[in-house]
Amino acid sequence: MGHLMESKNQVTLQGHVYERTNEAQPSVPLEGLVEKARGGNHEALIELCRVIAQDVLFRSRRILLNDMDAEDAAQEVLIRVCASIRKLKEPKAFNAWLASIVINESRRIQAKKRKETVLDIEEYTDSLEDTDEALMPQQSLLKEEDRKSVITAIDQLPERQREAVVLHYYDGLSVTQTATVMGIQQQNASHYLKLARDKIRSELKRKEGTATSGAPAYLTAAPIGAVLSGAMGQEAAVSSLGNTAWANQAVEKCIVYLNGVLLKTRILDALRKAALLALLALFVTAVALFVVGLWNGGVFDQGQSASSTAVLAAEGEILFTGGDATYFHLNPEQASPLTSSTHGQLTVLGWEITSMDGRTVLFSGTDADVSAAFAAMKLENMEGEFLLSYSLVDARGRYYALNSNFIIRTS
Repeated sequence: MGHLMESKNQVTLQGHVYERTNEAQPSVPLEGLVEKARGGNHEALIELCRVIAQDVLFRSRRILLNDMDAEDAAQEVLIRVCASIRKLKEPKAFNAWLASIVINESRRIQAKKRKETVLDIEEYTDSLEDTDEALMPQQSLLKEEDRKSVITAIDQLPERQREAVVLHYYDGLSVTQTATVMGIQQQNASHYLKLARDKIRSELKRKEGTATSGAPAYLTAAPIGAVLSGAMGQEAAVSSLGNTAWANQAVEKCIVYLNGVLLKTRILDALRKAALLALLALFVTAVALFVVGLWNGGVFDQGQSASSTAVLAAEGEILFTGGDATYFHLNPEQASPLTSSTHGQLTVLGWEITSMDGRTVLFSGTDADVSAAFAAMKLENMEGEFLLSYSLVDARGRYYALNSNFIIRTS
């Protein structure tokens, strides 16, 4: 009598019923939460983090195979979700978007532990069957010992094959989506999946012939897609029982992060309002002086007048600190304007970080501190060359600009 059974939203293990937690199996309607979170509803965003926390940890564990690394990765994934959710264009794309964050963060942690290696995969032109309906994820129920056998076989796969299996058979992504998230060609994703299926089948058949820990015949005869999807769904449900404390702590850190974002936003708004009022007062004073000068028949010296609005290039430089010590423009932690003028010390009015052509403003502030912007750019994996511009004013009311390029790299 077989033990492989269809189940849609729940699995029963050792007399207990657990909800499946991966979005590919629609037991948790995330779309509404995602839509509210995208709209700036912080309560919905925190609830979204609560819903996905243990699932994110499970995915990270399957890829990293180390509990401490997986917890670090999962925590960073939740913070990045909080930081970047508004950039998600379509709620239905949340699962693939989240999967890409999990993969990128897991790879970042792997790269810290060893030098990154480029995997050269040979061209694979055989007729592949991975897009057939029979190989798409299905929900299946396995006995506990059989689930463990399948999970062990998955964990023994090479890194990229494990990534492909988790994305395709647990997250429910198509082969095309799997390739996109992994940053490889669809043909290569197909190849990884086929290699993984072949290795897992071979391992299960090998155990089938072992007297002590043999896998039952039904397990090797069942569709491999159903076996992989069912085993990982059940493993996620079981592992979530021991992750409640971690999940609560992870969500608390998300709350702290969001409170910090709210506080910084309020401070920046207040500073912007104060700066606008100061500029308005300066403008009114300049206009009054100009009118008085005309009334008295005087002509202002444009080289000395506070009413001049021309923006001059400040003498000096922007000092970058942090990041790569051999090239201080790379991955900066902090920046400070070191300037001078013919009228003494310059005061910072504000700053902007833009695209190199200056057309797109990415971040701005009303003081000299840009550390939060640099941190956000790295957190959001913004790579490339950018322009930092300071706006300054001297004691006579003359305006200056100081610019410098810098580079952000995440790997």
